[in-house]
Amino acid sequence: MKAAQFSQFGGPEVLEIVDLPDPHPGPGQVRIVVHAAGISATDPKLRAGTLRFGAQLPQTTGRDVAGVVDEIGEGVTGVAVGDRVFGVSDDGAGAAELALLTFRAIIPPLTRVRRCRRTPGRTRDGHARD
Repeated sequence: MKAAQFSQFGGPEVLEIVDLPDPHPGPGQVRIVVHAAGISATDPKLRAGTLRFGAQLPQTTGRDVAGVVDEIGEGVTGVAVGDRVFGVSDDGAGAAELALLTFRAIIPPLTRVRRCRRTPGRTRDGHARD
């Protein structure tokens, strides 16, 4: 799988896209195909070396993720292959094609959004008419 990783501390220029082995879930984990990954305030600090959790270099990045479950570990209940979920990547490798999650929540089905009518006396973009 492809993943964003850094092998030295520094700014955004130290990030590289690398090939890593596909992860497989252990007990209590699910693996997702990542559709979105977020970079939190922690990620730049870890990359710069100003915040350390004991991880050695190289490190992957992106902790907040959302995607579709494609593999389930032993003992996992309440989620199935194909479910859309979001959560925190267990190994901080959310900026990748695949991620492992222990703590997750199901993304509810999409609801239909109704279009609102224009307010009388207003333009399409909501501004008052002259």
